[in-house]
Amino acid sequence: MALALFLLVLLWLLASYVGLRRSLYWWYQRQTAQMSGEAECIREDLLQKLFAMRRGLELALMEKQAHPKEVQHWLTQLETIQHSLEAVTHRLAPSYLDDSLPLAVQFVLKEWQKAHPTLPLEMALSTDWVAEPLEQRRMVLATLTAWLQITAAHLRAEGRLRICLSQKAHSGEMLIQLTAPNRFDLPSGVAISELTKLQQAFQVLANGNCYCQKSGSTVTWCYRWRSL
Repeated sequence: MALALFLLVLLWLLASYVGLRRSLYWWYQRQTAQMSGEAECIREDLLQKLFAMRRGLELALMEKQAHPKEVQHWLTQLETIQHSLEAVTHRLAPSYLDDSLPLAVQFVLKEWQKAHPTLPLEMALSTDWVAEPLEQRRMVLATLTAWLQITAAHLRAEGRLRICLSQKAHSGEMLIQLTAPNRFDLPSGVAISELTKLQQAFQVLANGNCYCQKSGSTVTWCYRWRSL
C-alpha cells in the first residue's frame, strides 16, 4: 500500500514537472515570436520606408529641386514612421512600467480599447502602490497582454471585461473578469489550453499563484504574486 502511494505521488510529481516545463517553453516561444515580429517590422517596414525617403531626398538634392507635394509626402511618411517606432517602443518597453505598474496597466488597456472600442471595459486600478522589482512588474503586464491576445476571439461587443489591480502588504493581485453574452462565447479549446499554460508560467516567473473561477457566463481569472 505504501509503495503504491509512493508511486502515485511520484507519477503526479513527474506529470506536474512535465506540464510546467511545457508551459515555460510555450512562454519562451511566445516571447521569441514577439521579438522576431518586432525585428521584422523594423527591418522590412520602417527601414525600407526610411531608405526610400533617403533616396528621394538624395535625388531632389542632386536635381536641386523638390516639388511641394514631394515635401508633403516625405513629411507624411516621417510622421507615419514616428508613430510606428513609438508603437514598437511601447511594446518592447511598456510606458510607465519603470514608475508604476497601475499606470502601465492603464496605458495598455487604453491602447487595447482603441482597437476594441465596442467592448465595454471597466478598470479598477489602485493608485496607492508600492513599487516591486521591474522584472516582476514586467511579468504581470506581459501576462495581461498575453491574456488579451489569447482571448481576443472570444471578446464580444455584448459582453463585458473588468480588470482590477490591488495591493495588500507584500502581495499584489490582478483580477480579470469576462462576462459573455452566453456561456458558449467563453474561451474554450485551444484558448483554455494556452490560458492554463499562461497560469503555470506566471506562477513560476512572477513568484505567484492563480486560479480560474466560472459562474454562469462569467469567468474570473485571479493572478496573485508576492513581492520579491
